[in-house]
Amino acid sequence: MSFKIESANLSHSENIWKWRNDPITLSVCRNANEVSWEDHDSWFNRSLENPDRYFYIGVSVTPDDETPIGVIRFDVSSSFPEQCEVSINIAPSARGKRFGCLLLNDGTQRFVGEICRPIRIFAEVKMDNLVSMRLFASAGYCPCDYDSKGFNRYFLDIP
Repeated sequence: MSFKIESANLSHSENIWKWRNDPITLSVCRNANEVSWEDHDSWFNRSLENPDRYFYIGVSVTPDDETPIGVIRFDVSSSFPEQCEVSINIAPSARGKRFGCLLLNDGTQRFVGEICRPIRIFAEVKMDNLVSMRLFASAGYCPCDYDSKGFNRYFLDIP
């Protein structure tokens, strides 16, 4: 299986919107409401222009085809630039095929290569999202705390 990470661009917007509104994705989001196309389009355009947002697409590559399989985003905190939050979502058609591991590991490497400084990466995972809890643990993220809204926090320090 060949796989690559590329920077998100306008051509990825519709896929990301569809993946975000998938029922399984909605069940593990902080905001479980569907997002309208207009709201997504506005958010997506702002995201591409935001210098504190590192936005990547994972692509499965075969000799005949390149298929987007997921999105990973790193949001550097404007208040604490030594910290950022990671968010990942796998396309419904790509779930259960170990793309999450590839996307998280390769996406993190790409981000670290671009940011070129020590940083702590946080992930918030809904307590009943066992797949994501295993994913972050397998990638070396350490559990650090949980909140009253039902989310566990994981972190990874990049020296």
